[in-house]
Amino acid sequence: MTIRTSVVEDAAGVETLLGRSYPALMAGPYEENVFSRALPLMTRANSKLLISGTFYVAEEAGDTVGCGGWTFEQPGPASGPTDWRICAISRSIPLTRAAALAV
Repeated sequence: MTIRTSVVEDAAGVETLLGRSYPALMAGPYEENVFSRALPLMTRANSKLLISGTFYVAEEAGDTVGCGGWTFEQPGPASGPTDWRICAISRSIPLTRAAALAV
């Protein structure tokens, strides 16, 4: 497994991974009618985040198998404080302790 800083060209792999993992990982807190409408937006890769230098992808055999990172950027329209961080972590395989620490 290789873990590296993401680039904009990782968008398709990140979206594929999020599309496979988010239906299972994120469904709990949402009502089904809300979740089904939100899922396409939630699984879209954010190009600003991909090139931020603080978002990472894990690859194995050429496939994106994990992603995650943080940013000071506020999602959506700017309104309010921006001194907080967002985490987004997803995976398609069990992470080893070393891989989890590297991300």
